[in-house]
Amino acid sequence: MKDVLIDDGYRVDRKVGEGGFGLVYPDGPEVLKGEAKTYKALAGGPGIPRVQWFGEECDFHVLVQDLLGPSLED
Repeated sequence: MKDVLIDDGYRVDRKVGEGGFGLVYPDGPEVLKGEAKTYKALAGGPGIPRVQWFGEECDFHVLVQDLLGPSLED
């Protein structure tokens, strides 16, 4: 995978997981924007990842958040 730099401070490193429901469909940027807003509203709660950055980079809408640890599946 070619390195992708996000906001000159975050590098896409590796896939850490995928959707648990088998199929993932593309949505408009408003869905991701709403997700970022929800995470920010819940910030500080136990088990809630902190949003580090949200915006547009190249042709992608990006949400950068903390990696909390292993998934429930792990």
